[in-house]
Amino acid sequence: MKFLVVGCGSIGKRHIANLLTLKAGEVIVFDTDPARVEETAKTHGVRSFSSLTEALREKPDAALICTPTHEHADPAIECLKAGCALFIEKPVADSLEEAWRIVAEVKGQAVLTGCNMRFHPGVETLQRSLAAGEIGKPLFFKSRFSHYLPNWRPGTDYRATYSARANQGGGIILECLHEIDYLRWIGGEAAVADAFADKVSNLEIETEDTALMVLKFDSGAVGVIEADYLNQVKLRGCEIIGTRGTLVWESEGKSPEKILVRRYDASRKSWETLLDKKSYDGNMMYLLEMNHLLDCIANREKPAADLETGCRTLELALSAREKGTFRETVQTTRPE
Repeated sequence: MKFLVVGCGSIGKRHIANLLTLKAGEVIVFDTDPARVEETAKTHGVRSFSSLTEALREKPDAALICTPTHEHADPAIECLKAGCALFIEKPVADSLEEAWRIVAEVKGQAVLTGCNMRFHPGVETLQRSLAAGEIGKPLFFKSRFSHYLPNWRPGTDYRATYSARANQGGGIILECLHEIDYLRWIGGEAAVADAFADKVSNLEIETEDTALMVLKFDSGAVGVIEADYLNQVKLRGCEIIGTRGTLVWESEGKSPEKILVRRYDASRKSWETLLDKKSYDGNMMYLLEMNHLLDCIANREKPAADLETGCRTLELALSAREKGTFRETVQTTRPE
């Protein structure tokens, strides 16, 4: 197979390296930045192209859209029109209008949206335990993502990334789409009941750096997502309270990452460790994601998160962003 990677930023380079590691087939690359695409091609030993049209003349079997969020729609549509299977990083787009433009061009090809946290051992352990009914009916989900933005992409000025720019689909709410996605996967469909977002730090960004989101699941359960660009220690995790116990996943650090998942059994009044990894290589979930993409293309395996799933997750995030405008302090003192 032949793969075209569109966008040679940090995530694009990761996928290039992983496709080569998996010996998936030939990899070709395109980026609007000539210096970046040339450097990427040289580093990875792949062919580069000066335009998307030129790259598509090579008839790639699949295209990976790894451009900044606000630049997803046009190349995705071109690649779909050329008959490519598609992998598109999250968020699908920076607006629902742009996302549905992409959906309209799908003509039966395999399409997978970026959902690497579904391949994370912590999330997978939660999903298996819930599916087995080990804590009974889930009643409350509390998810957390906390990571200092300047530490996200070593060697890159965070102020120049899309994460810092409102007009490019940045901000912590859209960045924590993974939390919304995996909660929908393990907890079922949900709606945003309320949200709060603000910029509370001195980071030089145009977007919110802190957000709280409240979800109401169709099952009746409630969920809370806490997310921020602030923590000097990367923390991620989820606590789930059920009718017969509690699940707790905690992750700390990045490259390597420490992962612990525990289950409290209310009948036994005791904790059990379900997963304990002292040094997890975070690239492993991306490798598994790329391997899943290969299965979706070659074996017609159902995508873990198809395009409509990606659009629904984006819809919830945009709803949270709309609801999350700064609220003035409520008057609590008794008037004279």
